[in-house]
Amino acid sequence: MTEQTPIERMHEAHGIKPGRHCASCDHLVTRVTIARGNRRSWMDCAHSLTRAPGANPTGWRRAWTACGLHRLYRGHTDPGRPD
Repeated sequence: MTEQTPIERMHEAHGIKPGRHCASCDHLVTRVTIARGNRRSWMDCAHSLTRAPGANPTGWRRAWTACGLHRLYRGHTDPGRPD
């Protein structure tokens, strides 16, 4: 049995939001680290079930189908798809 991806765990815990993607979600955040002068950034979900103190970043994907916690980010409009 293969290990679930971060989004599969989110879908299992919170369901899915058909027609929505993580890219339009207010919970998608950019995390930045600077180590030895090198800057690294990655996307992550503020509600990710994989984060724990000292855990590696998950490398969230903007194209993933959104989970049930999806909330449109401020300023984003999506006519015909009420949240």
